[in-house]
Amino acid sequence: MLSLTAPLAIQPSIALLISSMLMKLKILCLLFFVTVIFSCKKDSIDPPAIKPTEKQQEIISYFLEIAMGSEFDQLEEVTRKWKKPMTIYVSGSKDTTLLIELNTVISEINELATDNFKVILTSDSAHANYQLFLGTGSEYAGRYSSNLKWIEQNFGLFTISTQNHEIIWGTMYVDIRRAATLIEQKHLLREELTQSLGLLRDSYRYANSIFQQSYETKVTQYSEIDKVLIKLLYHPKITPGLNHSQVIPILTDILNREFHIN
Repeated sequence: MLSLTAPLAIQPSIALLISSMLMKLKILCLLFFVTVIFSCKKDSIDPPAIKPTEKQQEIISYFLEIAMGSEFDQLEEVTRKWKKPMTIYVSGSKDTTLLIELNTVISEINELATDNFKVILTSDSAHANYQLFLGTGSEYAGRYSSNLKWIEQNFGLFTISTQNHEIIWGTMYVDIRRAATLIEQKHLLREELTQSLGLLRDSYRYANSIFQQSYETKVTQYSEIDKVLIKLLYHPKITPGLNHSQVIPILTDILNREFHIN
């Protein structure tokens, strides 16, 4: 009888021991699984930041200088751009040479933008969201009196209106009387129109840039860095309202992965 009952007496202890060991093994496996999952998840959320190269830093620095803030008003330093087509109505003098130049500038801008933004001309003022005037400063001030204080010192001028940092309306003028030469007029036409895209500020940094601040500049073409700035601002990844810390990594990524500028 003892030989029959003794095994029965120790079976519960063995079963309990095996059950305990299996439970510990399950817990260890679960902890390992969770550790792996969390480790992988962390890697996907926080990838290593791409450090800009010296050339990329130069471009990003110029972008921040030109695109963030404004020339006259103390605006918040964030990106501003058009999301809908910029539809231009031209009034004042219909100088053929300047109209040809205008079409050239528009074509160049449209080729540089990759976010479906377009600049177009219209013959119907009611359908325009941008008014371009070719004439004298006093005539322009007569139409837009709020700009009178800026006219005396500026042979060319632009203004824009924004909504949540998206540009929705604007005006500009070129003083074809005080800017007496065709070179001066072409420069002002290209500069003011380009700044109306959201590249609002001037700089002394590059002599061949359309954003050159000196009154002596006669630049009538985009420099290579000007083209890059327009391409960056009108890239699908750049949205209105980005501040410095938000826009820098996006610019770096575009320059590195898409423009291949190293």
